Amino acid sequence: MYKVVIVDDEFRTKERLLNLTNWADTQFNFCGEASDGEMALSLINELKPDIVIADIEMPFMNGLELSTILKSTMPWIEIILISGHDEFEYAQAAVKLGISDYILKPIELEKLNTVLSNAVKKIESEKEKDLKLLQMENKLQNFNDYQKDYLFESIILNNYSTQEIIERYKEYNFDIIKKYYVVMDIKICVEKEIDHVSLRALCNRTLKKISNALYYYRVPERILIILADNDQSILKEQAFALAGTMKYEITQIENHNVIIGIGSVTERLRSICQSYCNANKARSYVNDMYIGHILYHEDVENNMIEVNPTSKNHIIDDLLYMNLQDIDDFIDRCLKPEDTPGIYKYYQITSVLFECADIVKKYGGDPSDILPYVKEKNIITFARFGDDESRIILKDFIERTIKFKQKYAKTKYSDILKKAKDFINANYSKPSISLNSVAKHVALSPNHFSMIFSNETKETFIEYLTKIRIAHAKKLLLETNKKLSDVSFDVGYNEPQYFSYIFKKNMLMSPREYRKRRNDNNL
Repeated sequence: MYKVVIVDDEFRTKERLLNLTNWADTQFNFCGEASDGEMALSLINELKPDIVIADIEMPFMNGLELSTILKSTMPWIEIILISGHDEFEYAQAAVKLGISDYILKPIELEKLNTVLSNAVKKIESEKEKDLKLLQMENKLQNFNDYQKDYLFESIILNNYSTQEIIERYKEYNFDIIKKYYVVMDIKICVEKEIDHVSLRALCNRTLKKISNALYYYRVPERILIILADNDQSILKEQAFALAGTMKYEITQIENHNVIIGIGSVTERLRSICQSYCNANKARSYVNDMYIGHILYHEDVENNMIEVNPTSKNHIIDDLLYMNLQDIDDFIDRCLKPEDTPGIYKYYQITSVLFECADIVKKYGGDPSDILPYVKEKNIITFARFGDDESRIILKDFIERTIKFKQKYAKTKYSDILKKAKDFINANYSKPSISLNSVAKHVALSPNHFSMIFSNETKETFIEYLTKIRIAHAKKLLLETNKKLSDVSFDVGYNEPQYFSYIFKKNMLMSPREYRKRRNDNNL
């Protein structure tokens, strides 16, 4: 199924596109629409479509301007431009931008099918090329590849001087001299065996088109990316956008998911290693607790508990990133082997219990509210129990600690989400509401807000807005006799036909059929 977004300020054109055929029976899914290029940008960034159909002549930002931005930021999207005039200059500009196709109004089904079919062929051709290229690269991998990997590893480990880094990358024709840098750490999570070939082909297809990106497969399930730019705000937004795209692309492979950490923005080449450490911490902070999350270092830095790198008690260090399913194995390591001197077990148990109390405090909780009997004398008493009693107490303490940490992680964005949802609920009826306007309301950048919203709610902004609009539409259809066009306007859709399309897509029946049920069944 190929996702399609329509961008046109003319209702009749969008209506015609939706009515030309029964799109539910095709391989295309019209997943969103916008009336100008500016509104389309955040929508496209949110929905990650395969194909964009855009009118050339639109207010605020026309189709060519939109295409220019998309080709520089999301070059893998196939773009089809439509116009009411057969103007050679438009066609020339479209060709220069690498636009997939160009069609004239009024749009006919045969022509639309042709251009969509051509776009699909280009998409599949690109995928096939990338797959073949990767297979060839795997067969012809040489010393040069290892050299580049070694160079990347040396940068994030700070093993080279600034001059050495610059000189080495000159050999690969890559301009690494920029004002700002940021590192992304991507961990691939799979339910079964990782599909190395498909994964690398897919990731390479996306990353090779980002001119200011260096990337490196540290191990098959780990991808490290360095982004460089002279504008700090642009760099940060690009990192959020790329993280969202990588997450979307990787999750298209069956049983594959991701955890992504984004490091701090740094101004020096020699400080890239610090951005990597921060990205790694952010990714590890999530661990396997919330697969599918993207976390920015600054969002979690105040909540991270630093592990002392010189610590000798590695078992205790594991408490920081532990999940509930790891508890039994953890306790086994604390209490075994059987011939471990009693004084060592006493030390281990005491350390774990005190560490649990400390973690709760560092995450903003009161240990006396979360953990039973946390007074020091009681903890010391517990540590003197036998293995069976100690196991029960240890498990209870650790479970309570992990559940508190998970609850805290889930609620730390509650103020932002409440403010965003309140704004959406108050403004869902306005066609102009967008990811950008909500992000501005909560004082975050669009990509940053999109990341937090999808992390915490498990749905995108568009999915949530559509859910709210459909819920209100259902109420109006059941409780009033308003015309369908008025219901459409009341819930934020300028075009009744598009409202009907979205309603049917979500409810599996048209608004008219839904209202008829009320009359038939006294709903």
